[in-house]
Amino acid sequence: MSNRLLRCVNARPAPIFSFTFFISLMLIFGGMYQQDGSAEDLSGFSYAAISFTPDSQKLVFNRCQHQQPDNCNIHILDLKTKALSYYQPPANQEWYAAKFSPSGKQVVFVAAPLTPGYLPGEDKNKAYPDFGNAQIAIMDADGSNVRMLTNSKGYKMAPNFSWSGKKVLFVQGEMRKPGSKSLAAGFDAYEIDLESGNVRQLTNFKFFQMGRPSYLPGDERFVITADAPGRIPGVNEKDIPVLWEAQRKFDKEYNNSWVYIFNVSFGAQKLDRLFGQLVSAASPVVDAQGNLYFHAQPSSVDRFKLFRADVKGNLSSWELPNMQPRYVEVSPDGRLWAVISKAASSGELNGIYVFDLTSNKWEEISALAKAQLINP
Repeated sequence: MSNRLLRCVNARPAPIFSFTFFISLMLIFGGMYQQDGSAEDLSGFSYAAISFTPDSQKLVFNRCQHQQPDNCNIHILDLKTKALSYYQPPANQEWYAAKFSPSGKQVVFVAAPLTPGYLPGEDKNKAYPDFGNAQIAIMDADGSNVRMLTNSKGYKMAPNFSWSGKKVLFVQGEMRKPGSKSLAAGFDAYEIDLESGNVRQLTNFKFFQMGRPSYLPGDERFVITADAPGRIPGVNEKDIPVLWEAQRKFDKEYNNSWVYIFNVSFGAQKLDRLFGQLVSAASPVVDAQGNLYFHAQPSSVDRFKLFRADVKGNLSSWELPNMQPRYVEVSPDGRLWAVISKAASSGELNGIYVFDLTSNKWEEISALAKAQLINP
């Protein structure tokens, strides 16, 4: 697997609550590859950053060929016809982590400039993504009218539209030194007003890692998955032993829940964890009706389940097969739950799967050999 993985996703493994493993799964490839390469199953590819189109009929994800781990693109798969298409970025950029607007007319994504290699082990004659100068970008659904929404330094990832289509949430952190176990840390949520172009920081907690944030309908509240914050009100963040003890107590109080909800109108500065009555809740995603989906253990001895909390707070759940969910998303109509699973041991599912919540049926998505270019 490439050493230039980019943390950019909205999931963590279900059966394993591991801080190190969480870091490794929150990664996404960059680049592009030969679109007409042959492959009959998922073993020839890697996938990341999954989402749905607003009609709930197509999947959007990054796909990378194993033989060319630095060559990946944003792809769209029609769930009915299985037709596969992709966006081609300019020669000096890499694109990833795409998310469609509720209208289906626009796509927000991350665009990283390509620069000569400078990190240990990189070829100085090759171009690599400069993640510290990546920007949040937007384009029309046909790949035209590309423009940058941000113009600042910092490790940016995981953009997501509000349900009104007027705002974009994203996560930004600070690049770490070369050789660190993660590319970046100290993450917080930011919001872009698409009409004015203004960008504002919503949280100030310096989470070591965060997943893709998701607005609830109304554009005033959003949920994220994140580890314990690096800043806790009333705690001196420079006193590391005291901070760690506060984090430990915080995790214990909420049964290691990694689901947070923030209210934008309140400045999003209250640390409010959800689903502390369960164990290790994580990976929240939201449908158009405001229902919240996440996975958690009913108790410390139970297997992980997929849960849905409706707008009144009522919980329902589904049994999950033996898998390690790395990237998850729910369709806007609330009917389908998509997951990219990477087997950590024998007997676990490996690949892309779509779960129909109305029929309790799973579909494995097989890889296709060819993809059609969207933006020639």
